[in-house]
Amino acid sequence: MKKNKFRKVYSVKRKKTLLKNRFFRLFVLLAIATGTFLYFLFFSPVFTIKNMQVIGNEQISEQDIVAAIKGEMTTFRGDNIFLFAPAEIKRAFLGTFPQVADINLQRDFPDGLKISIKERKPVAIFCQDKICFDLDKEGTLFESGATSSDSLPEIESQIFNKEVKSGTVVLSEDVLSQILNINERLKNFGVPAEEFSVVSEQRLNSKTSEGWEIYFNLKGDTEWQLTELSALLKAKIPSQKRKNLEYVDLRFDKVFIYPEIK
Repeated sequence: MKKNKFRKVYSVKRKKTLLKNRFFRLFVLLAIATGTFLYFLFFSPVFTIKNMQVIGNEQISEQDIVAAIKGEMTTFRGDNIFLFAPAEIKRAFLGTFPQVADINLQRDFPDGLKISIKERKPVAIFCQDKICFDLDKEGTLFESGATSSDSLPEIESQIFNKEVKSGTVVLSEDVLSQILNINERLKNFGVPAEEFSVVSEQRLNSKTSEGWEIYFNLKGDTEWQLTELSALLKAKIPSQKRKNLEYVDLRFDKVFIYPEIK
């Protein structure tokens, strides 16, 4: 039996290279497109914050505000409109400018930033150890070197024993609100206060322009105390009888006058 002299020929199928794989090519194209898009968003000068609009500022110059914001941007993630960190910048800015009560940073695409400033307004002057600050309605100190003013009451506290500096809360809003109300009422009564002294959490002393003092109970009904004082000033201690008066104590159910006026 003759053997077949011809061998069977096998064909070798070549493997496709990775570069010829259409899925790989699609992945590469997508990666390039994504990278280009991300670079455009985060590194292109198109989205670099260049225009800053400041509103609401009165005491602080726009130049100082813009310079401070730019400085904080270099510290917190840069000046790209997508990457900049408003919360961190706000916290740092308020620490630098205690005279600012609040700041709002709003993106204005593609390269702008709107900065809204809410400055603190003085409602009183707080003095401690002959160092005076402006005081806002929240009881926060914000401007040193304040001087006496006919329009603003002067307050001191015998119970505040911390360092007096800008940004420090020295009075609660409730206590300060009571003092401001008492101050206005005393003006209406014709006995304006020269200064107030918070002696304790309960006791408030007010020195009048006539030299005598009034003692209030901050934990009591100050409206009742003011009503009693008004009645006394009209009936029992009119101006001609107050020359030797030292104080009127309104802290208790019974009003005490010293020296007693008959």
